[in-house]
Amino acid sequence: MAMQAQADLTRANAIEFSVRDEPWVKYKLEDGTLLFGRLVIPKIFKAEEYDPSGQPIYAWSSQNMFTTICPLVRRTPLPSTLSASARRDGTYTSCPMEQC
Repeated sequence: MAMQAQADLTRANAIEFSVRDEPWVKYKLEDGTLLFGRLVIPKIFKAEEYDPSGQPIYAWSSQNMFTTICPLVRRTPLPSTLSASARRDGTYTSCPMEQC
């Protein structure tokens, strides 16, 4: 197994980048619930060092995002505190964990 290159990331520089694609991974659970997940990378850093083969060393910070959409029969009634616009445009699709 190849040895991982070491770099001093305290001296690494944040670099600009553009997102080419950030797809959602979609799962359909046996109860009909849809689970969506994706990895979001907000920052990428380039170290001053290079690995033994001469390749630059990069590091990144990331966030995992997940959401669910439950079948209508598993949803709870809309809370009265929910904004009228959220009720109207259908952006409220929460599913209590004990039901999903």
